[in-house]
Amino acid sequence: MFVIVSGDGGFAALAKKLHEYGKTVIGCAYRSAVNKTFQAVCDEFVWITDPEEKVQPVHALGQIGVTDSRNIRLAEQVAKVPEPTPENIVAKTREILDWYAQNTTTSVDLVQKGIALPVIKEAVMYAIPDFQLGKLGFAKFIEYMQCVCQGTNYCIVRLPTSYVVLALRRVVPDGSKVLPDLDAHGMDCD
Repeated sequence: MFVIVSGDGGFAALAKKLHEYGKTVIGCAYRSAVNKTFQAVCDEFVWITDPEEKVQPVHALGQIGVTDSRNIRLAEQVAKVPEPTPENIVAKTREILDWYAQNTTTSVDLVQKGIALPVIKEAVMYAIPDFQLGKLGFAKFIEYMQCVCQGTNYCIVRLPTSYVVLALRRVVPDGSKVLPDLDAHGMDCD
């Protein structure tokens, strides 16, 4: 695992290279000074509180930790999981994927370029309070998603640019590599 404390977009190339070696990359930066490309290639992102930043009134959805505009719409329509059992967690994640496929805007994203895993992770973290990969037997979110996609219309693909996205199995972007579905580590993803 590597932690990069910077918001500089130049570190996106380093993060991609570390991914090629199978490393997990966690980025840390101020919200006001982060490059979106760098943020998207990190497996996880931790926000650093800027002491100089003025405190803004919190929007109701900001309280649930949703920042991506697609996920704000999702949060208004998808309820949180009532009981976070492994089966309910997988079912709720698939419900999120189905919402992306049925929503006008995100369905176009799925067909044209895919949806980046950090966007999906944000939705999962919203809908499943206290979501923890380790409790499910996974070290990385990508592995969890490969398991969730097993037996569905969705797949995880690595684009030619090395970005990893969720896509529809029937519409994989040209030059992309479909990552294999994973069996669960004792978890039922079927």
